[in-house]
Amino acid sequence: MDELVDGRWRVGAALTRGGWGEVLEARDEAAGADAALLLLDRERPDAALGDPALLAGLEHPNIARVRAWGRVARGPGPLVGRPYVALEALRGRTLRALIAAAERLDAARLGGLALTSRGARGGARSASGSRLAPEQVVLAPGGAKLLAWARRRTRA
Repeated sequence: MDELVDGRWRVGAALTRGGWGEVLEARDEAAGADAALLLLDRERPDAALGDPALLAGLEHPNIARVRAWGRVARGPGPLVGRPYVALEALRGRTLRALIAAAERLDAARLGGLALTSRGARGGARSASGSRLAPEQVVLAPGGAKLLAWARRRTRA
């Protein structure tokens, strides 16, 4: 796919699919920067994300930056009307992938992010006690980045 969404986001290949939707490679044509576009399945993005304006204001070296959010107004037919969140492009592997590969995780590789074990289930807690899913932590070249702004889906 090489389509322009809302006149700003040039979307490419699908990167992954998760509990809230799919993530596509994207390029912010206005800023000339790589990004990732999370296309949400749910009708109410606040159910997954909380307040996007508040999240977009978060700036921390270990938190993935929210660049924009909204609903697709113009673009490929199947995408129109879907809520989306655009965030900084992250290059690296998720904590889940590293655990599955039984790779060693040391403090330097985590980039200052403190996690405690949740046992065999493979989850983690931040130093503040917040629950994190292993796919919410990406080990990028500059250190760990949290996608912790995404609320974990609970089972009914």
